[in-house]
Amino acid sequence: TVISEEEIEKFAAMSDGNYISSSDMKEIDELYNSWWKESPYELKATVQ
Repeated sequence: TVISEEEIEKFAAMSDGNYISSSDMKEIDELYNSWWKESPYELKATVQ
């Protein structure tokens, strides 16, 4: 499956409600978008 921002958010919520701040989420969003543009197929994960 492809790692989505939703999965990152779910993981953060499970870890701690305040685990990811809005500024960190923005940074993750930017990183996610840049990774996707550069190498979309490298974002695939085998974690079930």
